[in-house]
Amino acid sequence: MPLTINRTLPTRAALQAALRLAGLALAAWGAVQLTSRLLFGTLGNQQLSAAWTVWNGIADTHGIFRGLPIFLLGAALLAAAKPLATWIVRPPAQGCPRCGYARERDKPCPECGERCNTDNAGTTE
Repeated sequence: MPLTINRTLPTRAALQAALRLAGLALAAWGAVQLTSRLLFGTLGNQQLSAAWTVWNGIADTHGIFRGLPIFLLGAALLAAAKPLATWIVRPPAQGCPRCGYARERDKPCPECGERCNTDNAGTTE
């Protein structure tokens, strides 16, 4: 089913919500791993350096070295959810080139205010 102008914004919103949910889940998972290692060092051994130096598993299970990249990936996904959704769900060519909303000739876009040229969807005046 082709994407229409009326369905562009709801589709973007759904994708943005999914990306934010995934980013939140990754950031929370990474934060739990980081926090557990830091608590192990401070409460378990009374030395913060033990969170980095004491190994209770192989390298990929270490909370700092696995938790930090997961947390950063989740934070980046949270920050980039809107631009990613806009990039992935492009508006149809007949819509405003800035936001994808329906437009009229020589009138500003009712959604974003951009002055659009209806003869060429990729340019603005």
